Amino acid sequence: MKPFVKILLAATIGLTGQASAAFAGNDKLARIMGFGGVCSDCDLSKKNLSGAKLNGASFPRTDFTGTDLSGAELTGSNFSRAVFRRADLSDVEVNGSNFSWADFSGATLDDISGHGINLSHAILNGAKGPDAQFEASNFSHAKLLGASFQDAGFEECNLSHSDMTGAKLNETEFTNSNLSHTQLGAAGFREASFNHVDFRNADFGSAILKSADFDEVYLAGADLSHARGLTNEQLQGACGDDKTKLPRKMSVQACNDTDWADQFTGRNGSRSYSFSIDLDDEELAEIQQEFKSALAGGRTAMAEAGRALAEAFEEADREGFHFNWDSEQDSRQSLQVKRVERSLDRAIRLLDNLELDSHKAQEKIDKAIANLEQARELQQHALEEKDLAGGR
Repeated sequence: MKPFVKILLAATIGLTGQASAAFAGNDKLARIMGFGGVCSDCDLSKKNLSGAKLNGASFPRTDFTGTDLSGAELTGSNFSRAVFRRADLSDVEVNGSNFSWADFSGATLDDISGHGINLSHAILNGAKGPDAQFEASNFSHAKLLGASFQDAGFEECNLSHSDMTGAKLNETEFTNSNLSHTQLGAAGFREASFNHVDFRNADFGSAILKSADFDEVYLAGADLSHARGLTNEQLQGACGDDKTKLPRKMSVQACNDTDWADQFTGRNGSRSYSFSIDLDDEELAEIQQEFKSALAGGRTAMAEAGRALAEAFEEADREGFHFNWDSEQDSRQSLQVKRVERSLDRAIRLLDNLELDSHKAQEKIDKAIANLEQARELQQHALEEKDLAGGR
């Protein structure tokens, strides 16, 4: 079987493997459940996957070279060591996914948005992502040589040990991020915001820092001696130490004399980028067991929700739901319907309680709620018809 055929079959199976092939053409179900399954080491290069929902799936080492993934949703999935060279990921949502060691060389990442994603050791050389928005994500040891992320956002991200040599990052937001031990030579940071950023031991090389905001920036051990466009006025809100290197005739206040700097060193306990916990073997085993139990519980809940949605949508057509009430199966059907009803109610409550900053994401959530409410109404209508028919 060809790899692309395998992934299409996995897509019809959905999250739990319980859905029938009839789901493949059901738009309502696709909007709620999307794609799932596993496709490791597959060749999906130069495919048109625009708008696809690759949610809760696993694609390690898969080749997406030149693939159109614009407008797709890649939520909660594993793409470790996958290849996205020259792929189009514009306007993609990638919340909670793993892209460690993935290769995005030359990829188009316009308006991509990601929260809590892992891009550690990823290669983004030459990638273009204007207006991209990343939040609380891990870019440690990533390569962004010559990349262009202008007017983008890397808020509360870990970019430590990353290499941004020659990158274009003008007007980009780095608020509350960790850029310690980074290589920034010849990078463009005009009007960038470094509010509350850790640049500990960073090498700025000949980076352009004209009009960049250095409010409460930690520069201990950083080398800015060859940075361009930097002024003493910009450094008034920053701090350094005896190892900080600055251009001639410039100075910066000592971090030891600055109260807010404690948040970077952990002296007041409010902020620290590194920590350690001493645990004995018994405590560690207990934590591991709790973690395994939590994962197992999550998988069980997902499987139950997937089965319930599968059963709810399996008989759906343009006129609504149709349940077969075989008298010999009344008991089983009753339990099945109750499970569907509980899962639908639970899903509606969970989705309804979400408050999202993204207007686009909120619209999709509202649409999913509407579909689930319609499913519940159709099911209740089917139950009423059954009662009127005397249970037959």
